[in-house]
Amino acid sequence: MPDTALFNHGYLQGADGVRLYHKDTGNPDAPSVLFIHGWSQTHAAWVKQFNSELAEQFHLVAFDLRGHGYSECPVGDEYYLNGRLYADDVLAVINHNRKQPLVLVGWSIGALVIGDYLRRHGQADISGIVMVSGLHGLGIAELAGMLGTGPGEYMPDTMADDPETQFRAMQRCTRDMVVDLTPAQLQIMTAQAMMTAPAVRAAMMNRVIDNTDVLTSFTEPALIIHGRHDPFILVDAAQRLHQLCPRSTLSIYERSAHMPFREEPEKFNRDLARFIRELSATTA
Repeated sequence: MPDTALFNHGYLQGADGVRLYHKDTGNPDAPSVLFIHGWSQTHAAWVKQFNSELAEQFHLVAFDLRGHGYSECPVGDEYYLNGRLYADDVLAVINHNRKQPLVLVGWSIGALVIGDYLRRHGQADISGIVMVSGLHGLGIAELAGMLGTGPGEYMPDTMADDPETQFRAMQRCTRDMVVDLTPAQLQIMTAQAMMTAPAVRAAMMNRVIDNTDVLTSFTEPALIIHGRHDPFILVDAAQRLHQLCPRSTLSIYERSAHMPFREEPEKFNRDLARFIRELSATTA
């Protein structure tokens, strides 16, 4: 695939009228994959998927979460604390790109958004889920021991009002996400992270979620991918997801930190394609 694959893009109306930026590419007649990015990130996180052979095999869709990237950023914590809003935003994207079967791929906090969707709208339209560097909850006691302590040194500064303080902290955060970044990649990824307002970052981190019940009742296949060297969310969290999801497969990426899909994209893309093909074979 070329470095700049053709894609459609634009805006759609999400929950409570919030405008969400979205884009899609690939084979419109193939199974659809909806990618959900993580905290203080954008749809651009998935560039190595959109510009790959995956676009020849599947229909790929991504969007910017509310308050992130090019999507609208309403003012007020209430727009970022309610799981209903994330669930209905995802539904709006699904309805705009109505394809079957549909696989949800959630990275980091994106995995929690998958839980928001399943809790509110169920699994009827979902053939499988992929959780990458994810958690089963946020703000709950069970996460003790599943979160890395190192990033805690600078994470409060990512929510500071002062732009220079924010930038330095987000640059450190970005550097820790990937095992090996070039200076140019670090600049680009930090710039993308800075598109999220600090108040939005803070509100999302203040959510209290426990998706144990949702995941244990999910009866479709799940693929759990995690980087061995993730300093934010430890491998124990992936193992817990694997325990919770009845039909899950766990894959640890030995050369990755927090972004396996960017650090080991060829492996990730092969694993994702295999997962989707196996889903299609079981439903054929």
